Amino acid sequence: MNHKTITGTRLFTALLAALLVCAGCAGSAGNAETSGTTENTSSPSSDETTASLTSDDLPEKDFGGREFRIFSRLNPWYHGNWLVEEADGDVLNDAIYTRNSKVEDRFNLTFTEDGDTNTDRAKNSIIAGDDSYDIINARGSAGFEYAQENLLYSIADLPYINLGKSYWDKQLNDCVSMCGKSFFPIGASNLTSYDYTHVLVFNKKLADDNNVGDLYSLVNSGKWTLDEYAKIVDTFSKDLNGDSVMDEEDLYGYLSQPKAVLPAFWIASGVLSVNRNEADEPVFTMPSDEKFLNVFERVFAITYDNNSWFRNSSETNYDDQFINMFQNNKALFMDITFFYIESLRNMDADFGIIPYPKYDENQANYLSRIENCELTCVPVTTDPEFASIILEAMASESSDTVIKAYYNVTLKTKFARDNESADMLDIIFNNRVYDLGDTVWGDKLRDGVFKEMFTNNDRAISSKFESMRTVMEKTISDAVKGFSGAGN
Repeated sequence: MNHKTITGTRLFTALLAALLVCAGCAGSAGNAETSGTTENTSSPSSDETTASLTSDDLPEKDFGGREFRIFSRLNPWYHGNWLVEEADGDVLNDAIYTRNSKVEDRFNLTFTEDGDTNTDRAKNSIIAGDDSYDIINARGSAGFEYAQENLLYSIADLPYINLGKSYWDKQLNDCVSMCGKSFFPIGASNLTSYDYTHVLVFNKKLADDNNVGDLYSLVNSGKWTLDEYAKIVDTFSKDLNGDSVMDEEDLYGYLSQPKAVLPAFWIASGVLSVNRNEADEPVFTMPSDEKFLNVFERVFAITYDNNSWFRNSSETNYDDQFINMFQNNKALFMDITFFYIESLRNMDADFGIIPYPKYDENQANYLSRIENCELTCVPVTTDPEFASIILEAMASESSDTVIKAYYNVTLKTKFARDNESADMLDIIFNNRVYDLGDTVWGDKLRDGVFKEMFTNNDRAISSKFESMRTVMEKTISDAVKGFSGAGN
């Protein structure tokens, strides 16, 4: 098998896979308060149903050695590559290699992969009319831009994509649809949304030493709420060296990047910055959302008023300072994505994994934030039949190889240090949320406004709403206009 990959680019060992339930994409995430427990659609009730949902219905095709050309955005904080160079004995690496080999053999084709830290080169090839790539895995904002500029086939133009199959993340595709149109077939073969899932890890030694109690029982009983979280962290921080200066040598309740704090808690509380109307058009709802205002005020009070949060201005996706502090027993909780949990494998003290707390006990589900994901795009310069057949086959085969290898072997065996953490993963993956104001339009809201507000302890939210509304209404108007005129 000839897998051409970016020189020097290797997959790490953590690949996350489970079906995404994107709570509230069709309305408000707050609907989770009255809904029942969200079912994981990857677990049908019978073997026959399972087979029908995980097996594709593709025709027999022989592509005569044709290349399927992938362009991927590559960065160090997620798994951007779809290809691996060879089998090397690692369970996940070999599962990916096996998946690719099976699809190559089935359709008599060869995968190739190009990439860069952005997808500008791929976009320019489409504009030039060059048939250079069959799919492009682009940043969320870039994918939306390409769709608005009519550079992509919509899913309606891709004859062999069947979103009714369980290997497609239907809810996530609903999250990134607009005006009834979908352009980004995201499924089991695209692992970046799983890499970007945020959770809380907690230091078990500190929890035991400080009589925090059984956090797993709190979660399982439905009583892990914002109030319970506040009770724990409000009195947790301590000036360990007695110098009257709270710095990295002291003890904290919570570690997180400034830009991640507010969205993690508002999403966990069932709030979305951008909702949808009946026409599947985005609506900026924050200014009129009383629940958001309450969460906003509570989070500032919890993190700042009692020094529970280690104050910093970090903007990197991975911060050695946070990891070192957590491993050296300087914080009870730390925000982390699943991609980086591997960084804690050598930690002496045990740690556990739990979701962020619910708003209150009336909220049915724990909701976990997806910071972003790469959007799989099919450029208008390629053959839509060819692209859709191989995308469907890759997603189908991934559900039978990569997902099983990762979720059941690597994640629950290598990373989870106890059975309880493994159980928490099911809760987390069954209810994840993709908020447009935190992802595709994160530069407008999350990074454009809330990151600076939180970094500077600026709680004057009312004065920011008018400027936010102006920016978001223009952004949404442009997106609706572009999507309405693009694709089918």
